Amino acid sequence: MVWVVVFLVYWPVLGTYFGGDDFFHFKVSLTDGSFGGFLKLFGFYPFGERGIAFYRPFFREVTYNVFYSLFGLNILPFRLTQIALQFGNILLVYLLAKKLLGSIRMAFFSALFFGLTAANVGILYYLAGGIQAQGATFFGLLSILSFSSSKKLKAFTFFVLGLACHEMAIGIPVILMGWKWMEAKKFIWRDYFEFWLYFIILGIYLYLNIFVIGFSEAEAQYKLVFSIPKLINTLGWYGVWSLGLPEMTVDFVRSGLRVDPRLMEMWGRYYVVIWPAFFASGLLILWQILGNLKKVIGKRFVILGLWFLVGILPVLFLPIHKKTYYLALSLPGFWMGVVYLTEKMKNSVFVVLVGLLISLNVVSVKLAGKTYWAINRARVAEKILSDFEKEYPALPRKSSIYVKNDPSYAIFSQEWGGTSRQAFYALSGSDAWQLKYHDFGIKVFYEDLNERPDGEVTDFVARLN
Repeated sequence: MVWVVVFLVYWPVLGTYFGGDDFFHFKVSLTDGSFGGFLKLFGFYPFGERGIAFYRPFFREVTYNVFYSLFGLNILPFRLTQIALQFGNILLVYLLAKKLLGSIRMAFFSALFFGLTAANVGILYYLAGGIQAQGATFFGLLSILSFSSSKKLKAFTFFVLGLACHEMAIGIPVILMGWKWMEAKKFIWRDYFEFWLYFIILGIYLYLNIFVIGFSEAEAQYKLVFSIPKLINTLGWYGVWSLGLPEMTVDFVRSGLRVDPRLMEMWGRYYVVIWPAFFASGLLILWQILGNLKKVIGKRFVILGLWFLVGILPVLFLPIHKKTYYLALSLPGFWMGVVYLTEKMKNSVFVVLVGLLISLNVVSVKLAGKTYWAINRARVAEKILSDFEKEYPALPRKSSIYVKNDPSYAIFSQEWGGTSRQAFYALSGSDAWQLKYHDFGIKVFYEDLNERPDGEVTDFVARLN
């Protein structure tokens, strides 16, 4: 039943095209077609060599390489893989919640809200980052479930596989140690020596990521900021996003919690549902926390809080790079914690809370279909490539294309620019065109960013409507 509900809410993801980073990932993942070339996808390469940071081969290099080889720029196999991963993660959350919370009802609602939360908009619609986060969550949940069943070799193996998906998996050993602490009758520090191999692998992994791959010094959003106020702010946003507040809200809330009036324009009629549902559900949860302090300081709730924190540990000190898809591994801990608080709640109050949470998240997902940046960027990419292909079904080798602004388009802001600038970001410069026409000699120039080149050039007006 949970799968059906989640699919009914998120089915539009199946038709959402590639955008921006996807085309770049395709390019990075290309090989010479040999088995040796394929194996090289698992290597650690300096940022300056490939222009890409972090070690995420499973759902970046390998997936994009294999799917492009088999399906070209067909989005459906990617989206079906995401849906399969999401359904798998929902099942694993149910099994873990049943084991941890000891109740089928609490397991059901933990799985339901994990699958339904609007934080999944970033996870599902932003394909480039979301599928990596889903993969890390899948292996992370398998690791925790295996450890809880005393299958320690499997737990370690799934942890290593999670690291090959996304760096958010670095928190898994801490969750496992917390689980061991929760089940232990008394704390014996020697018992935790069994995790030594986890931390050796983790140390090697971090060394290779930081000192071999490295980072881009030009990208300010990846610069670590160690500030208590900013840390509290970041935690706050990840908390309210987990509950179901739309990701875009962060762009309209100023210092002192002042809300930019333009938010009402962006949300439109959804405003009258989102804010009341958010505040009412938040107050009910706060009421449960204050009324169950003994439970809050108990081992179960502490481990769930720890789970939430370590799941977002890699991004806690990146205050200008907050994204909902980073919540993938934290969401199980968050929702099991919320549901656990409702264990003794009156049925009538519980029904009200469930109704509020469903309303908040379903409406937030609906709003995202019109406003979420990755969805709109994918629409731009699909339309422009489709329009261009109709006009130019074939191109001479190594063509030059000049993308012009649509003069009838009303510019929303200087940052967004005209249609050519939006096309540049949606199509990752020349990448999408090269992949579409299987010609890596194609060069694409954009009116907002480049002068029109000399020589033979194919002119094209980027129309978004």
